[in-house]
Amino acid sequence: SEQRPNVESIVRGKSSQSLIAELAPTTFTIADTNWGDAEHDVTFVIAADPRTGEPQLWKQYNPPGRLVPMGDDWVESGWAEIQPTS
Repeated sequence: SEQRPNVESIVRGKSSQSLIAELAPTTFTIADTNWGDAEHDVTFVIAADPRTGEPQLWKQYNPPGRLVPMGDDWVESGWAEIQPTS
């Protein structure tokens, strides 16, 4: 039977950015940034950090779907929240 490579051997020495490009993880869109132009739409998405498996905030350019990690300052800042009306 074919053995799968050890995860540590895959991630060793690679940045999260290069791993995310190789692995193309599932993303969950949480906001439209309105930063797009005629060629790209830019959204905020949540995807697993490929090194830890923990959820991380990313900026996604569509097309082609390229992900760029957002810094902790984005995660820790106050976000506006829409409250449901009764």
